[in-house]
Amino acid sequence: TLGASGVGYVWVDDAEVDSDLEDDISDEELDSRIRILRSIGSNLNDVELANAELAVEDSVDQPEWQPESAFAQDSQEHFEYELILTINTVLEGRSTEMTMTDIRTFRMTCNADQDRIRPVVLEEVLNAIDLAALPSSAKTTLAKAVQLIKWGINSGAEQVDAISIIERHCATNPAVGDDVRGRLFKVVVCMLYELDILEDLAIISWYNRSLKRPDDEVSPKLLDTIKAFVDMLNESDDEDESDDEDSSSEE
Repeated sequence: TLGASGVGYVWVDDAEVDSDLEDDISDEELDSRIRILRSIGSNLNDVELANAELAVEDSVDQPEWQPESAFAQDSQEHFEYELILTINTVLEGRSTEMTMTDIRTFRMTCNADQDRIRPVVLEEVLNAIDLAALPSSAKTTLAKAVQLIKWGINSGAEQVDAISIIERHCATNPAVGDDVRGRLFKVVVCMLYELDILEDLAIISWYNRSLKRPDDEVSPKLLDTIKAFVDMLNESDDEDESDDEDSSSEE
């Protein structure tokens, strides 16, 4: 017996505590794999069984992130769906700056692939051009979407890829009639150059590489439509180099 100021200890049976905890967790709350572990628990000691159950719970509640998983695919598709809605909003004339802020944030949330932005944007913008009102319709549409287009095109390699996407759209899209394929391609490439989205070196590089590719990969007819434009770019580059050499010699 302890007095009012006495100090004592209460002995707790660990097995009894474990039993109470087990009673609080019903089989319905456990994953089916945990119940299987419990059914063979007689061959495991308490520590081994507990560790095995925790490992199963961790694998269920916290799945390892895999870029090619179904979840990642769903997130990518969700992002692309929202991106298409955003493009349509931009083409309708709503504020581009606010839209760009929203879509950048959403891309990070979905961990969406930056390289898949480019084809989605370009396809939607090209589809929005009124083919019966070229070239004015192309100029208006591209000007509205310029910030979105630039967002997916930064490096020289991305510019070259963008031209390939545009060429494939113009050459193979059934909505584009044969009589306007070449004109649409030339107009879009030239206007993206004027908007400082495509650089002369990227256009020249794409053109020279495409000359060596088979007809089923690049349309010879579309190449012909921009030949004069590419020649002009080459001449301009030659003149710039000549001016630089003259400046250097004068110094």
